Amino acid sequence: MDAPAHTGENDPNTLPPASHQKQAQAEPATPVPEPQTCVMLMLGLVVLGFATRRNSSSEKFSD
Repeated sequence: MDAPAHTGENDPNTLPPASHQKQAQAEPATPVPEPQTCVMLMLGLVVLGFATRRNSSSEKFSD
């Protein structure tokens, strides 16, 4: 009961030869901002809104 020697390319039990050119490259993961970053952005926009509103309201009453 000798096993037949398979040297052909159609053998399903053999791995394909390693080739650096045919390797599928995974796409890099996109960075997800941390919650602290979003909170700081919102707080900065609120501060800018208050500063703008304060400056525009003081100009209304000046002569």
